Amino acid sequence: MLSAIQVNAQDPALIGKWTGLVTQPGFPPYPAEMTINSMIVGVVSGGAVYAPFCSGSHTFLGNTGSLHRFSEIINGVNNCIDGRVEVYLLSPNTIQYIWYLPSGTSIVASGQLVRELSLIHISEPTR
Repeated sequence: MLSAIQVNAQDPALIGKWTGLVTQPGFPPYPAEMTINSMIVGVVSGGAVYAPFCSGSHTFLGNTGSLHRFSEIINGVNNCIDGRVEVYLLSPNTIQYIWYLPSGTSIVASGQLVRELSLIHISEPTR
C-alpha cells in the first residue's frame, strides 16, 4: 500500500527519519530520532523520540529559507518539556537539529542527525 506525502515547504528533502546524538549542557549525549512525514503549516508533521526519556509530536510552523521550524508537544511527562525545534539540511543525508524552550532564543540542545535509509526489496512477479 502506498501513502501520499503532502509537502508544502521549501525543502521536501527533509521528509524521512533522522537519528543521531544530541548534546545538552549538564547531560551526557543522548539518542534522538526525528521523523518528518509532511510539511504543511499548522499540521502535525511527525515527531521525536529521546530514548530513554520521552517522545513528542511535531507541528510544522514554517520555514525561512532553509531553516524549518516545528513546535514540539511532549507525550506525557517524563523529565521532558515542550519546546521548539529547528532543522536545516547540511547534506542530502544529514540535518542540523536545534532545540529551544518554547519562548526561548538560546539553544538548549543540538546535534547532527543522519537520514535512516530503508531498503526496498522489489521481487519479480511469479509466472
